[in-house]
Amino acid sequence: MILVTIALVSIMFATGAERAHGIEPKPSKYQQLKVPLEQRVPGVDLRSYTLITNNPEADRRRAAAIMQVQLSWPRAMQTKDAALFDRILSRNFTFREADDRLYERDAYIRNRVERPETVASARYENVVLQIFGEIAVLSCRNVVAGTDADGKPETWHLSWAGVFTLEDAQWKIRASHLVSERVEKNM
Repeated sequence: MILVTIALVSIMFATGAERAHGIEPKPSKYQQLKVPLEQRVPGVDLRSYTLITNNPEADRRRAAAIMQVQLSWPRAMQTKDAALFDRILSRNFTFREADDRLYERDAYIRNRVERPETVASARYENVVLQIFGEIAVLSCRNVVAGTDADGKPETWHLSWAGVFTLEDAQWKIRASHLVSERVEKNM
């Protein structure tokens, strides 16, 4: 959340500084593009996303690589594959739970691989991506079906904010913050 806040405050400050010096910012050339996703991953339902961009051609290529990483994340949760987590998470990855618990990279991977809960499927809603050079911000809602620690079915309704970074020429997840969580026990 800190990186997301810093990025947004920097953008707002830059715009405000221009106005304070009598320079009117240029009219926005940003647009929202609804981008369909052709790729299908077992147990992951992400059919499209909104890309906010002022450079559609360049950002579509970068967005495709970022969305590939995003699709891999629930797959890593389903398979509890430490090597997959290792490939998609930045060296300095942090994860904040809705209850204020904070995990650094190694602890997060260990927690996700060893936890008794399972993930059967993940459906994405209202996915929005914006790229700022070598950093990108993604927000979304998830509906995740799986089992709790006792093997009983449950559904999680989650809202996320995430930061991606270009690291060693690959897009990786730098930070993710679980903004809200609601759990339904399925009987």
